Amino acid sequence: MIALLGRSMFKREAMGGGDIKLISGVGAFLGLVNVLWAIFIASFLGALTGAILLIAGKYKKFQLIPFGVYISLGTILVFLLQPGFSQIYLSLISMYK
Repeated sequence: MIALLGRSMFKREAMGGGDIKLISGVGAFLGLVNVLWAIFIASFLGALTGAILLIAGKYKKFQLIPFGVYISLGTILVFLLQPGFSQIYLSLISMYK
């Protein structure tokens, strides 16, 4: 769904097939809630790095940045900090009950 959303927003391929396979493996490893946290963190880290590189003049606009590295970093962070993310998720759910 993220790849389709990116394709509709940017009118070109935003996420490759390898990224999709990596995220599905991460989802099987971490579970549904935690894979969403991993995707969020990966997107944040990738956007932050892209913005810094764009400002520094190292990348051109719409140049591809490998996303698998950020998916892996997000996965590692969520795996190591999983109790904290689960607590945030549970507190958000209980807030809306």
